[in-house]
Amino acid sequence: MVLLKKVFKQSWDIFLENMRLFIGVFSAMFLVSIIMGILSPKTDNGLSFQFIIFRVAANLFSMGLTLGSIKIILDVIAGKSPKMNDLFNKFDLLIPYVLSYLTIMVSALLIFIPISSFMLSEIDIVSILRLLVSGEITSALQELSYGVNYAPLFLFISLCFYMWIRIQFYPYLIVSQELGPLESLKKSYMLTENYVLDLVVFIFCLIAVNLLGLLALGLGLFITIPYSLISTCIMFNYLSETKGQDSNTSYDEITN
Repeated sequence: MVLLKKVFKQSWDIFLENMRLFIGVFSAMFLVSIIMGILSPKTDNGLSFQFIIFRVAANLFSMGLTLGSIKIILDVIAGKSPKMNDLFNKFDLLIPYVLSYLTIMVSALLIFIPISSFMLSEIDIVSILRLLVSGEITSALQELSYGVNYAPLFLFISLCFYMWIRIQFYPYLIVSQELGPLESLKKSYMLTENYVLDLVVFIFCLIAVNLLGLLALGLGLFITIPYSLISTCIMFNYLSETKGQDSNTSYDEITN
């Protein structure tokens, strides 16, 4: 837990030193999401091909901005002087990022399929699908809540959470080392070995920090989200250093 205290302290120091840059980056990403929401085609008459294409393009653009924000933070930690336009300079890494994301989704589905027969044994799937198609989302959720077996559901959530803890640093590996989708997932899994408990506590601390930001009329998120991203980058660099991978922050910089 000493590690977590030092990571959070260094993150705060870096945030204070570069507050305008980090708040500007987050504000730009937030503004883009608002504009995309405004421009999104209407769905009053159901999902249209235009809406699907727009959402796919919007999500890809958001992913590109995420990669750019990671690069900016890693550069700041390394002592470089990135600029706001660097937020748009990592779209060339979208393909491995998207492929990694799809690999995670397929893996979660493969875990879900064998467990679902126990989890949803008392649910009429056809009835649920009929409600969803007709737009009765609330009724579908109610029927799901009545028929779910919670022990298998807890097992599924626990497995997914554990796997996410182990592979969460794949975007940082894609940005810092330009790894492919499978290699980035594999290396993230290796980086987090023996650090699962620390990372679980770390994630719950970040959740608590962002909840506090949300309670402050949501305005606190302009501080807590950049701070959380910085903390995650510093944790990534520490794990990279201890596992002998390339990093932007040395072990001594974190522990001193």
